[in-house]
Amino acid sequence: MALEGNEDSARYYTTKHSWRGKYKRVFCVGSKGITTLNPGNTEVTNQWPYNEFVDIQPSHKTSNEFIITLRKGRKTNQMTFSCDHRSEVITETLRFSPLFADAGRAKGEKKFRSAKYGWSESRSDVFLVVRRHCLVQVDITGKRKLADYNYKDIEFLVKVSDHPGAFAIAHGGFGRLHMF
Repeated sequence: MALEGNEDSARYYTTKHSWRGKYKRVFCVGSKGITTLNPGNTEVTNQWPYNEFVDIQPSHKTSNEFIITLRKGRKTNQMTFSCDHRSEVITETLRFSPLFADAGRAKGEKKFRSAKYGWSESRSDVFLVVRRHCLVQVDITGKRKLADYNYKDIEFLVKVSDHPGAFAIAHGGFGRLHMF
């Protein structure tokens, strides 16, 4: 049952909600799939390779619940978990969304040519890549990632009135603005 070569990138203390009750679980986001552990003895309770993992999304019931959707064959199954760090769990899991079961059918990332403006009025041509969990700033050759702007960390987006088509992102706390 173990996923060969699966290395956890993050672990979160969660509660699994099922028809049998609520169970504490460690939700592990790995390089090859998702694993849940019993926190009392660290035994694996469930493990899903990403080719069985369809989606993760916030629940609208409460601010700390999220739902995972799995597919085995033609059957899909949903499970609900709760965690005080819901946005982090979702963001970290979505980093692996290109490996998800429906990745081939899902709408791909969008890439836009842009310019990044610095505080010294410098301008650098870049690409902005829209992904499911973040906005990525890539150099114009497309070979080097310059920055990730995780949606969970974006405080706000604002149009820049004196630069047509420009916008600024407040990201990473302290109201620091990044203008494109």
